[in-house]
Amino acid sequence: MASFKHPFARFTTLLLLSLFLAACGGDDGVDGADGAPGPAGPAGPPGPSTGSGIPIDSTDHINIAVSSVVIASPPVVSFTLTNDLEQGLKDLPAGDIRFMLSQLSPGSGGGSSEWQSYVTRDSGGISDAQADAEVGSAGTFVDNGDGTYQYTFANDLGDYPAGPEFDDTKTHRLGIEIRGQAPISSNGIFDFVPVGGDPLFERRIVNNATCNACHDRLEFHGGPRTDVDYCVTCHNPYSIDGDTGNTVDMKAMIHNIHAARSDYQIIGYGGRLHDWSDLVWTQDIRNCDTCHQESDPDTPDASNWRLVPNRAACGTCHYDDGD
Repeated sequence: MASFKHPFARFTTLLLLSLFLAACGGDDGVDGADGAPGPAGPAGPPGPSTGSGIPIDSTDHINIAVSSVVIASPPVVSFTLTNDLEQGLKDLPAGDIRFMLSQLSPGSGGGSSEWQSYVTRDSGGISDAQADAEVGSAGTFVDNGDGTYQYTFANDLGDYPAGPEFDDTKTHRLGIEIRGQAPISSNGIFDFVPVGGDPLFERRIVNNATCNACHDRLEFHGGPRTDVDYCVTCHNPYSIDGDTGNTVDMKAMIHNIHAARSDYQIIGYGGRLHDWSDLVWTQDIRNCDTCHQESDPDTPDASNWRLVPNRAACGTCHYDDGD
């Protein structure tokens, strides 16, 4: 028997189906308010270096510029290496760079102000301690690939046993030397006060121009030490030649050499004897202002030779050698 569906029932079914389809394709309404933000995710890996620098072994001259030294725990040094075209130099091996960090204490009781290096070689006692520079492979050395670098010292300043007691109000000096590469223009001298602000006292007695009037260009210890302001931080009153017991403090050493003292000798690297007793000074040794030029604005402490007389400096020329 054939089934029969009333026309009204068919109409009703089609109407309901149309309403259902219309409901599915309608507007979804206004968006609700944003939910609370979720917890922060872990930091991603650092982005790739720009690599915009050129290899350091492609240059014939290196310029050093220190931008900052931050002392929060171990000191952190930020600096830039460029060639004479101001292009950044990358790929410097950590073992080719060294960092010198010293603190300056003002003079007291008629004595001179004194630099003292934090990093000091000590072979068994203060009698043969010598200031030193820290090699870049000792701490954390970062090459950003664009000529900028960062170095974190190996230790907190208080952990260098032969160094000074850290005082964040005193003048500090950071210097850099580079070995095994092209010549450097300077040692990148950077004076600062850890607590902030400009140095309240300095020690600038002789500058490169005065020395180079006779020496042409200062280049000692193989060539990477070119600035008097760098030399004095290592050649300070706390540095002594362990073989002879003679001081290598800058003011005493330089005066002894130029005065050709017969009893002043230094045993250098590899046991080499340095004897300046046959040196001939080109003028009267009493012409102190040949080196100590008080009119030079770059050496505001040049007058120390007459205003801060003391045995350590004056006694190198004014002495009795037994003759």
